[in-house]
Amino acid sequence: MIATTFIIDRLNNLYALAAELPQHKYEEEFCRQVSEDFSLAYCQWWGCDGDDVRKRRLLGEYSDSPASKTVVCEFSSGSHGCHRLVFGLMGKSFEMADEAWHALAQGMVAAAHNAQRFVGSRMVSAPADTGVAWLNNDGKLVRFCNAFKAHMLAQLPSWGGASLPFSLPSPDVEGFVWQGLYIRVLHLNEGIRIAAHTDRRATNVLTEREMDVVRCIVDGCSFKEVGRRLGISPSTASSHLYKAYDKLKLRGRAALVHWYSRRESGAA
Repeated sequence: MIATTFIIDRLNNLYALAAELPQHKYEEEFCRQVSEDFSLAYCQWWGCDGDDVRKRRLLGEYSDSPASKTVVCEFSSGSHGCHRLVFGLMGKSFEMADEAWHALAQGMVAAAHNAQRFVGSRMVSAPADTGVAWLNNDGKLVRFCNAFKAHMLAQLPSWGGASLPFSLPSPDVEGFVWQGLYIRVLHLNEGIRIAAHTDRRATNVLTEREMDVVRCIVDGCSFKEVGRRLGISPSTASSHLYKAYDKLKLRGRAALVHWYSRRESGAA
């Protein structure tokens, strides 16, 4: 029987693969990849409209040859919806218990769901050169896409791919700059996802007044204190700060302090 570690490794590969795919290609490409990994005759992925299993639509499909046996996995959950995956097995297919095929099917759905959530909430406007890596909950690097590898090698030619060449910030810091790259960090139940792209948030995107407000906030000033120091109203100080947050794609003072300290030290 195939080892559980192999299934986990294949699922990690799907999480990384999703980083290089448009949303409408997840299911189709996952079917192809899983068919190759597990030597399947075919793989079909059906979605259901609501809870009505009679109203199925084919989300993705890969077919190579007739199957001698099929394994059908149907399940529904509040977060992932209703799905039906059909694995067509043949003589050279991996031998697994039905429970293992069911776990693989659920993992495929979860990988697509989390990729869509990530793209929808944080990467919808990400640059085309974005590369993604996946870490497990212990912080071990388990998979990365080609674009991520290219970014790392461009900044550190000796990078061997065994671990990240930078340290991750605390969970409340969403992003930071490293070696001219902007690094975004997303903590998920299944692990940690890292996205890297060329930093387009140069300091000159902030106006001089916005930078003045940023310096005051980093010094620990309240909006009233910023107003007194710069001769502006507290509401104006607040407006400048949140414009800076938006331009820098940062969230909260901790992230702003982290960005500013790296900028002043030359790390950015």
